[in-house]
Amino acid sequence: MNKIILRSIFIVALILLFSGCVDNSGSDANTSQQGTGMVAVTDIEDIDRALESGPVLVEVGSETCSACAAQKGIMDEIAAEYEGQASVMYVDTRDATPVALIFGGIEYVPDSFVIVDREGDQYVYMGADGQTTTDRNNERFVGLTNKESLVQALDPAVEMRQGENSSVEAEAAPVEIQESVEMTEVTTFEEINQSLASGPVMVEVGSESCSACAAQKPIMNEIATEYQQDASVLYIDNRRGNELAAWFGAGYVPDSFVIVDIEDGQYVYMKPNGQTTTDRSTARFLGPAEKASLVQTLEEAIEVRQ
Repeated sequence: MNKIILRSIFIVALILLFSGCVDNSGSDANTSQQGTGMVAVTDIEDIDRALESGPVLVEVGSETCSACAAQKGIMDEIAAEYEGQASVMYVDTRDATPVALIFGGIEYVPDSFVIVDREGDQYVYMGADGQTTTDRNNERFVGLTNKESLVQALDPAVEMRQGENSSVEAEAAPVEIQESVEMTEVTTFEEINQSLASGPVMVEVGSESCSACAAQKPIMNEIATEYQQDASVLYIDNRRGNELAAWFGAGYVPDSFVIVDIEDGQYVYMKPNGQTTTDRSTARFLGPAEKASLVQTLEEAIEVRQ
């Protein structure tokens, strides 16, 4: 136990010394320095008290870290917009080292995450995909993070806590996805075009011998299930559907993209930023892609079609 504590203290010390976020000003940090947005905490009980009334968005950072300074403005905006629904709290690695150590694994700041509630002696964290876990390492945002990504994790946490029958809803949720849907393998343009007639299409070009494709498959199947009423998720094997794969210019796999529709004989692709293009090379995801990024692009396409 003592070795674990000493190792944790050593890690935090390294953060302070080498992350570029060391405070050399000699000034005293206090809660007022965080303004009316984030609330600076020095004791874990501050977070626990905030959790009694709703979820908590936490940033672990340092006063002299430039990325943390940039993150502060985003956090203050969220704090103002979600006042009364959630708390936004700040843990300084220097002034609140014991609190930072509780969360562990903090090797780079800012390190942000959303706590939904407590279950026994464990915190429950919310991910951007709306899933909860007690493993913070799976649902944290390391480095400067945009507002949209943070809000995407905070919104379902707020919804979960505000629901009068949240526990009933949580138990009922899996029932909605019992009829799971998997990616549909295609080998012809006709199959893609038939799917496009009813909505946008998410396509993955992959290979059965590709380990990254195997890791991507459950993500694509989840999306296929969740969006089965609004879109299609198709799969092109670069061996069985080699002509299609070659036409799309797929070399490295997995290679994923979203087709919105067909205009003047050309496929129109959706970019993650909501812009459309006929140049697939500017709208594809090479290698394993995060579900949140794929869903964000697909939802933009669905909105255009609807």
